[in-house]
Amino acid sequence: MPPSDHFRRILSQCSFLTLPKYNLVLGILVLFLAGCSCLAQEQSPPPAVADAPAGAPNAEAIAKNNLLVPAGTRIALVLTHPVQSRYIHRGDDIYAQITSPVTSGNEVTIPPGTFIQGKVDRLERKGGRGELHLQSMAITFPNGYVAPVSGPVTLESDDGYALKDPGKGRIVGAFALPAAGAGLGALIGHSVGGNGTNVNGMNYNPGGLKSTAIGSMVGLAAGGVASLVMLTSSHNFYLDVGSPVEMVLQQPLSLERDQVADGITQSKTHPVQAIAARPQPPPTTNTSTSPFDCPAGQEYCHGSCVNTASFIGDSNNCGRCGNHCSFSESCTGGSCSCGPGYTSCMGSCVSQASLMSDSSNCGRCGNRCSIGESCMGGSCMRTTPCPPGDITCH
Repeated sequence: MPPSDHFRRILSQCSFLTLPKYNLVLGILVLFLAGCSCLAQEQSPPPAVADAPAGAPNAEAIAKNNLLVPAGTRIALVLTHPVQSRYIHRGDDIYAQITSPVTSGNEVTIPPGTFIQGKVDRLERKGGRGELHLQSMAITFPNGYVAPVSGPVTLESDDGYALKDPGKGRIVGAFALPAAGAGLGALIGHSVGGNGTNVNGMNYNPGGLKSTAIGSMVGLAAGGVASLVMLTSSHNFYLDVGSPVEMVLQQPLSLERDQVADGITQSKTHPVQAIAARPQPPPTTNTSTSPFDCPAGQEYCHGSCVNTASFIGDSNNCGRCGNHCSFSESCTGGSCSCGPGYTSCMGSCVSQASLMSDSSNCGRCGNRCSIGESCMGGSCMRTTPCPPGDITCH
């Protein structure tokens, strides 16, 4: 029963209110109580706040279990695979390994030996430095924990490690240009010298011989200049295995504390790629302007006379002048062979440390991971869910 009807019934029972003079007072009271009843019905209690599910982590717990590597942190790395700019395109992978522990405050956040894999955006060479601009990057800890790093990210090599890579075509052309220039100059000089004079049936032309010699020398010099321009104008470069590179984090990186602690423990059993020595110019014994000036036991090489005995162990001239061994090789007995920390794999020297993350040679040479798997710690591990109904997937 509404409060207004209930109040009217009570008032009707009181005889002293039945008089006409009290009808006005009764009406006012009824209207007042009816308004209060409507207000009470319209106001509903605020909804109760649902309690958080049991076991759900709160923001404080998440922050406590996370490590933060601040933006601007410098990370030292070393390449575990060579980088040859003429063959690497946008979207290809770059592989490296962290060489020094990364710290935040007094706490280690990334241990040495952690692997880096990035997607190439573009490559540049500035002087003796190579710049590898990446679209994105992933950090793989020794225990398999993967932390993605959003791009862009830039890896920059130390000065002197980015070697010019003119390519075989330019090298062949560089050697051919001086000879071609000398031949063309000789023809031009001979034509300028004329046919000479016939003396007793023999052609006597000292002026023509002189013109031919001069033309040959001029052509040789012009060909040499063109050869030098051809070799130095190439923008391609080469970074061998072991080249040190450095990156700077552009954004803060959040890591799981428990995973990092486990990765630091397992990093003690993972080898770190050795840093290669900076490329040095070939050793010389004395300067010379002509190959004919070298004494016995020496050979004209790169504009100087070099002891041929040094070719036995010279990585810049291994076995012969100009035969340069790569960073992953050492010159032994006049032949380039895989150096310490490297193993021969399919005709090339592969870093033993790279076998821990190389999906084409996971753990050993030729062990290729299947589709949907990645090499982590020298073992192929599935990174994508198995297709429904595929019983061979595990």
